[in-house]
Amino acid sequence: MDVESTARTTAGNLLAHQLNDLAGTLVKDFDINFDLDSKLDYSSGQKEGQTDLSVNISKSLFNDRTIVTLGSTIALEGSEAHKNQSSGFADNASVEYKITPDGKYRVKVYRANQFETGVVGQVIQTGLNFVLFVDFNKFKELVQAKKNKKNN
Repeated sequence: MDVESTARTTAGNLLAHQLNDLAGTLVKDFDINFDLDSKLDYSSGQKEGQTDLSVNISKSLFNDRTIVTLGSTIALEGSEAHKNQSSGFADNASVEYKITPDGKYRVKVYRANQFETGVVGQVIQTGLNFVLFVDFNKFKELVQAKKNKKNN
């Protein structure tokens, strides 16, 4: 990884973090998440910067058991094909349901619209995920919990 790529990634992460903090203090009814992805693209044979800003808005419903997320990715920098990508407000959408009240088991239905450099074009991905969340503070706790289950 070269210095320019590292600087782009670091600056993007700092800016996204600041935008997320600002949105968190200004908006209370929804969760707003910004993600700035800045990288170098060599697919055309030359080094070219590619920067995308993703904006997602989430809302928890039904006693916080369902999370609905809508979002979009905006091309700020890149090739003409990348900049001309179709972008509507809800290019990315997902509905996540907590099967158990503690949220350990979840199911998620999603649709993601993204620009892929490798295939040079838009890729629309849809799917269904089953998710298991495990909380631990140290990796050792995860391994010990597994051993305790075997012994019991």
